[in-house]
This record gives sequence, structure tokens and C-alpha cells, in this order.
Amino acid sequence: MHCFTAVTACAVLDVLGPPYDDLRGRPCTYYREFPFSKFSVDGVSVPEADKDVHGWLQERKGKLEDLVVTGATYRGPAIVEN
Repeated sequence: MHCFTAVTACAVLDVLGPPYDDLRGRPCTYYREFPFSKFSVDGVSVPEADKDVHGWLQERKGKLEDLVVTGATYRGPAIVEN
């Protein structure tokens, strides 16, 4: 899992091999992130100093409204799977 956060408009080069493709069984899931302190769960505690590095994720349905994904042919060195 990875997360990109930007303060202003930006572009991200995320090289994936093979790329996301729902029809071929390689889906991409998007999440909303909430601060850890927004929800409480019995028995789950985090030291106060660590609360800003923990959070909750809620799965989103569909793509993000402002997300644009463009595919391109990879022309770099061969990708070797171990």
C-alpha cells in the first residue's frame, strides 16, 4: 500500500508492473484516511505521541473524482521477478 499527499496540485510517476487492470484481476483500491483519534475501539490504544502516525482507512468505491491515470509502455530495463 502506498499513499501520496500533496499540499498543492502535483503529478506523480508511479511505475507499476503489471499495471492495475480490473478486468485482468489487478484491481486498485482507494481509501479515505481518518485520524486515529476520530474513532475509539475497546482494547485498542496507542501512546499519545504516536497518534499522529496511526489512522483509520475506509475503502472508497470507484475512482477519485480528481484522479487521472495515463498508461504508457515501459521502455526501461527488464523487470525480473524473484
